[in-house]
Amino acid sequence: MNTIYIAEKPDIAASIAAYLWPDEYQRLKDKHCYSKGDNIVTWAYGHILMQAMPEAYDERYRDFKIYPVIPRQWLKEPSPSCKEQFNAIKKMLKNTDIVVNGGDPDREGQLLIDEILEYVGYKGKVTRILINAKDDASMARAFGDIRANGEFKNLYHAGLARERADWLVGMNLSRAYSVNAKKNGIGGVWRIGRVKIATLSLVVQ
Repeated sequence: MNTIYIAEKPDIAASIAAYLWPDEYQRLKDKHCYSKGDNIVTWAYGHILMQAMPEAYDERYRDFKIYPVIPRQWLKEPSPSCKEQFNAIKKMLKNTDIVVNGGDPDREGQLLIDEILEYVGYKGKVTRILINAKDDASMARAFGDIRANGEFKNLYHAGLARERADWLVGMNLSRAYSVNAKKNGIGGVWRIGRVKIATLSLVVQ
């Protein structure tokens, strides 16, 4: 059975490869993965997919004065900086029987691997490994407790809800603030974000 481990980041991929092939993993590495026999270990770079910009839904949204933007069907696309790695993963998945989701053990880690599989339409078996640390004992525990990926569907939905909420707040309030600031003689784009504004408020206080 062909198996591919998809880690959230290159350093976690290196730890997985080192656990699987402790004496030779370094020489098994190429530009996009580690591989030996039927096993491949590859990696994302955090969110290798990104939410599409408003104009991807309708060209009229290039005009900042048009808002709110509330997608009926959400679109994603490969991040330009990660497109080469994404295409490599997509190619690997075509011949893979089992995927091991190696995202960080939280909602973001669950989402960023699941969204790749969803985007490419992967239909094979998916399992989940929960790596909390990279020491030998922690890796052994993680490999001894690989579970069905479906057990973590709620984490995926939580990550997706947070991602979409951030997009809705950022895209729409940035437009609203920018348009209304211009009416009062203040030009430029005012970038508003759910986390950014709260953090700025703490700094000001």
